Amino acid sequence: MAFAEKQASTDVLQQPSTVTHGTLQAGSAVASAHEASRPDIQSEVARQETSEQHSSGQTQQDFQNSPSSRHTYSNHQPPLSAHISDQPSRPVSEVPKTPPLGYAISQCLGIYILAENDQGLVLVDMHAAHERITYEKMKQAYKGHGLKAQPLLVPITVKVSQREVATVTPHLPLLEQSGMELAVLGEDTLVVRQLPALLVCADVPGLVQDIVADLATFENSTRIEDHLDQLLSTMSCHQAVRANDRLSLTEMNQLLRDMEATDCSAQCNHGRPTWKQWKLKELDALFMRGK
Repeated sequence: MAFAEKQASTDVLQQPSTVTHGTLQAGSAVASAHEASRPDIQSEVARQETSEQHSSGQTQQDFQNSPSSRHTYSNHQPPLSAHISDQPSRPVSEVPKTPPLGYAISQCLGIYILAENDQGLVLVDMHAAHERITYEKMKQAYKGHGLKAQPLLVPITVKVSQREVATVTPHLPLLEQSGMELAVLGEDTLVVRQLPALLVCADVPGLVQDIVADLATFENSTRIEDHLDQLLSTMSCHQAVRANDRLSLTEMNQLLRDMEATDCSAQCNHGRPTWKQWKLKELDALFMRGK
């Protein structure tokens, strides 16, 4: 009995919904028939639909053309060619080219610099190359405003033989012209009080020994110009990087750029080559590529 009452109650609740839905459908049909009988209403409806479609299309177009939508609406992004065509063309002359000696790849065996350029591989003797660079800088400085000298905070004494003291004494003015202040401190002792600024990191005792050996070949000549180049060459050799001196890639690349800007950089001061080029064809031939 209770179940029958509950079911009846449910049917009663559902009836208004069914009637209401039917009433709405009937009302809609009547309204449509009424509008069909009124031409002025039909034209007004058509005009409103056309206006809404036009407004909707304009809104969508505005959205697509708005600056913010171009970043978020990926389907309406302009093609890549549009971006490329908007970029100003870059003259060929402005495109960076690989330098003649290329860029450093690594330091080999603590002696050589391996670099790569457009032709292939380049191997540089870093000591010989740095020696030539330093030598040319010293020559230009001497011919310009003179070599800048750097006084030593603590003078350095060097033991030599009495014969070597006698050899050096006549050439002290020559050494002073080259930026090196050398004096006799005793029968077998020389003292260095000043060095060219480019040689402040040089091995001073070794430098003095080599200079004394050079002066011994000058005999009694007092003409500075006759022997200055030889002295500068000897000095630059002691300033250059040595075997097993570790260089960073930045330092190696700077050495390559200095070589490119230095006269006669293909040979060191003693006539030895400073670098060697292997073209790609030569490298291919070593491995019989293409055969």
